[in-house]
Parts: sequence; structure tokens; C-alpha cells
Amino acid sequence: MGIKHVLLTAAVIPALSLAACSQSDTTASTEASGDKQTITNCGFTMELEGPAQRAVTLRQGATETLLEMGLEDQMVGTSDLRTPVLEHNQAAFDSIPVLADGVPTIEQVMGADADAAISDRASYFTGQYAGTREELAEKGIVTFVSNTDCNKGKPAFDMLEQDYKELGQIFGKPEAADKLIEKQRAVIAENKDKIDGLEPVTMATIYSIYEGEIYSDGNMSTFQAVTDQLGQKNVFADVEDQRFSPGWEKFASLDPDWIVLGDLSTRGGPGDSPESKIEMLENNPATRNMKAVREGNYIVVPGAALDPSARSVEVLPLVADALKEAHK
Repeated sequence: MGIKHVLLTAAVIPALSLAACSQSDTTASTEASGDKQTITNCGFTMELEGPAQRAVTLRQGATETLLEMGLEDQMVGTSDLRTPVLEHNQAAFDSIPVLADGVPTIEQVMGADADAAISDRASYFTGQYAGTREELAEKGIVTFVSNTDCNKGKPAFDMLEQDYKELGQIFGKPEAADKLIEKQRAVIAENKDKIDGLEPVTMATIYSIYEGEIYSDGNMSTFQAVTDQLGQKNVFADVEDQRFSPGWEKFASLDPDWIVLGDLSTRGGPGDSPESKIEMLENNPATRNMKAVREGNYIVVPGAALDPSARSVEVLPLVADALKEAHK
């Protein structure tokens, strides 16, 4: 079966020292005292003596956001690339060393002489991966986690704005943060009314199919924010998580009108490309008779755009345009 509306790209769009740290799910706050600034990110408090100059990113979403803010000259390593970066950022991306193909270790972070480690997921700051935030703080490395990962019940696009403000402070580029906030708001405003008057549909994502399990997006995801802005329904809106595995039978039982497929072809594993996802959906007894599978109601989006980053707004026009086209 062919793919409807296959849209793989979108044209949307010196040292630091750390104070005592604490963990809790709170919104970020900042406080200035002389030349030092204190920032609280996802409940973790840090004292900044100056802008980060040697940052590493632990995941593609973090990389994309820093590139959109024009911070490549203050980056010394990227990690975990899953889809191609935006074309206008390719040269900047190529100018930065690749720290790791997957999740970097604390040894790789230290080996880059990093003064900041930036992630869109708190789970990357563990002993198994890049080290805990406390460990890195002891080594003089500032850490950042996307606010989408620590503020349940708050709209993801609002939390991304908070991300940009905090990153603007960490890197000493508040004007870059303001520009990115303005851009995100413009994309939302441009697309939210595109499908006014059309009957709302139900939707679900398949970000990946990993080791035979489907991974979809719940109500803490940027996809939830996309459906809210467009007046559509995420069938997993009752699941308090960013991404989770519902199981094939549960996914099929909710029978969404449309399935949004994350394109992770660059990663290259089974179930990463849109084509392999569709093949699995068509061959699995639990899903092959779903409405979206029978009718080929698929919308393909870059996998990176389903993670919290400056690219999250890309999904808005891809979904809006596909639904508008389907109603012609």
C-alpha cells in the first residue's frame, strides 16, 4: 500500500561554576548577583559565572535547538543523530565534532572539555549514559533538560519557550531566544486556523517500532501540543507520558483515523523508516484491519520533529496540510 502525504522535510521554519543543587519538578527561575547568575532548570539550581563556550548536546533535539539559535561556535560536540538536520543548519552541524553516534558517556563528555551538557531528556543524565547532573556539576559542567520533561500538565510549546529563555541565559544570547520564540509563535499562528471548519479527526503517532514494540506519544508530548493547536484528538491524550509503548492490541483498539509516522531512516534500525513501519502495520494481525492502515492514512514527519526542540513546530504544517489536502 502506498503512503499518502509523504512529507519528509519542512521549510518552516568563558568557564561556568556550579552552586549547590537540588532536584524537584519546578519551573525555572533566574536570579542575578553581581557578575554571577543563578538558574534553576527542572528543579536543578546552578550558578553561572559566564556564558557556556564548550557545550555538548546529548540528543538531536538539543542539537537542533542550539543550531536554530545560532550557537554552533559555542558547541564542541553533538550526539545521537536520528534524522538529517535542517538544510540551512547543515554547514553549521558539519563544523561541530560528532561526540557519539548514540548516547555519549561521561568519559566522552569530559574528553570534549565541555562546560555544558544539553539534553531534551532527563533520562540521558544517568550513570549509564552521560553521568548524573550532580556528577557533572562536581566537574564544573552546567546541565540542561528540556522543560517539557519535568512539567506535567503544561503545554509543550509553552515549555519550549521556557527552554529557549533558559538556553539564552546559559549561552549569553537572550536575543537569540527571543527570535526563536517569535518564530515558533508565528508558525503556530499561521497553521492553527488552516483546517478550521473541517471535522476533527483522531490521530496517533508511531515514533518508532523498537524490538517489536510500538512507541507512541502521550499528553506530555509536543505531538499533544500540535493536536491541541489544530483542534484534533490524540487518542493517547489520557496517557501522562511523553513517549511510551501501548502495545499492538491497544494501539489497534483505539483505531485512529490517521497515523503520524516518525521518519528515523538515518538511524537505520528495523521499524525506523516509514516504509518499514507501514509494512509491520499491514502484516501484524492486530493492526492490519485498522481504518488508517486500510485507507493508507499516513502522515510522515521527521522523527526529530516529534522530540521537544526548535523543530517541534514543523509537525504543525505537515499535519494541517495533509488533512486539508485529504478533504479536497
